Amino acid sequence: MTPGQKLPKTKLYAALVALLLTLSGCASTAYVQAQSERLVPVKLRSLGPQLQESSGLAQIDDLLWSMNDSDGAPELVWIDLEADRSGSVALNGATNFDWEALASNDEQLFLLDCGNNRGDRIWLQLYSIDRAELKQGEVDVVASDFRYADVPYEVARRAHNNDCEAAAWVNDRIWLFTKNWQDQQTRIYKLTPGLERQQLITQQSLNVAGLITGADYSSEHQMLALLGYGKGVRVLQPFIWLAPLIDGELRWEEAKRYELTLSGQWEAILWQGDQLLLTREESILGDAQVARVQLPVAALNHQ
Repeated sequence: MTPGQKLPKTKLYAALVALLLTLSGCASTAYVQAQSERLVPVKLRSLGPQLQESSGLAQIDDLLWSMNDSDGAPELVWIDLEADRSGSVALNGATNFDWEALASNDEQLFLLDCGNNRGDRIWLQLYSIDRAELKQGEVDVVASDFRYADVPYEVARRAHNNDCEAAAWVNDRIWLFTKNWQDQQTRIYKLTPGLERQQLITQQSLNVAGLITGADYSSEHQMLALLGYGKGVRVLQPFIWLAPLIDGELRWEEAKRYELTLSGQWEAILWQGDQLLLTREESILGDAQVARVQLPVAALNHQ
């Protein structure tokens, strides 16, 4: 998302889908065949109207945490699935330019303001939050800046490779995953919390054959999960990549791709044991919701 005047989301999505039905040539030629078994999202709770554009997801104790993705109030929204209730916590010192991802370790929750649809946004923000303070009605954040030091910047709305909507805490660092509108790959950057300003270099590029919108890492399974959807007509087909980490190295050659049975703008993903939680933004493709996906046993096995 970018600041400035925008079309209402329903009209924007209606126009987009109408175009997609005629632009079959826009589909990725690099598309990788999915696993034969498709994953079924099971709805757990509606998120609207408080959380119509959920773009990140984290769990702290028994609560889920999320946020709206752009131009919204600088706050986190908590969800208690067991009690079917929710609330919010204000973030002092934070500005919601285009919030897109959450990552968490044992002490801190990290919020990434990294959205860049236009392609010309250079410095991005990381907000660090003390998890213990989230029990209060509001919390102070520590802000720091980062940028990609190895790419050119230009205005090319949704026609560039410098967007980012996904992050995960992996082995003491935050891994960022770009959303490449142009080549439908993703680059991995590794961010170190606690530094005031960082310039990052690409660590790895992955041919994901789509647009990555969410990420999470399971230390239990030593498995990275990437969430996304296609471009062109394939925007109607969301997917999940599962890739193992062995000795701290991502083994993309062993990655498995699964399609979801339910269309929509799925934006956030979170490991929960042998399952995955997903959130979907409100659009003409469906309501804003949090859903659970049960993974097949074979998905968790390293090749």
